[in-house]
Order: sequence, then C-alpha cells, then structure tokens
Amino acid sequence: MHAQTENQFVVQAALEKAEKVIESESTIALTRRESLRLLEMIENPPPRNEKFLQAQARYQSLKNDAGSTY
Repeated sequence: MHAQTENQFVVQAALEKAEKVIESESTIALTRRESLRLLEMIENPPPRNEKFLQAQARYQSLKNDAGSTY
C-alpha cells in the first residue's frame, strides 16, 4: 500500500508540473503598445488580400471534406 501512495504522489506531482508547463506555453504576454495594436487590428482589420482569400478557400474545402467523412 505504501508504494501505491508514493506512485500516486509522483503522478500527482507530474500532473501539476505538466499543467504549469502547458499554461506557461499557452500564455502570451504583450506590452501595452502590442496590446493596443492588437485591439486596433481586431476593431479595424486590414483588407483581405488574395493570399488570405486563397487560404480561406483551402480551409473551407478541408472543413467540408472532413465533414463529409462522417
């Protein structure tokens, strides 16, 4: 029973560490200037160029193909 408790401790510690790593890898820190620029771009996005439209069409095509396999 004692070994199981140690194993549970090790697993729990590993899970906590993994959660911290995942959180730190998925968090983006922006400067005030960067955050204002991001908000500006969200509120006033640049016009869609040809490359964007092609990428959007490819995405829609892949999305539609994936949906038809079910």
